[in-house]
Amino acid sequence: MDSKLQISDQASQFLGHIKISCYPDEVKGLQNPAGFNALVQFIYHNSKKFEYLCYEEAESIFEHYFGQRKYEDYNSYKSSLHQIMTRARRKKAKPQPLPLFTNY
Repeated sequence: MDSKLQISDQASQFLGHIKISCYPDEVKGLQNPAGFNALVQFIYHNSKKFEYLCYEEAESIFEHYFGQRKYEDYNSYKSSLHQIMTRARRKKAKPQPLPLFTNY
């Protein structure tokens, strides 16, 4: 990993100025789907790029630090994010009460 990583101003604002060999919490957080999505959304909301371009930039950052891509492609990222959001929504949903007398 000798090459210097080229990232946008928005991504560098999110990650801060990293000059230490040990990864800070922001970089470690990219391993978590929520942390990776936070980076994608931060770049997206602070730039005028399409979301898939912001995703590709986040992937290049992840690949720089961890040596591999987090997701196979943009569709895989969106599918994973949708599943995570669906699970979270189901956890928050109020369970329906069972009827007192069931018809057998």
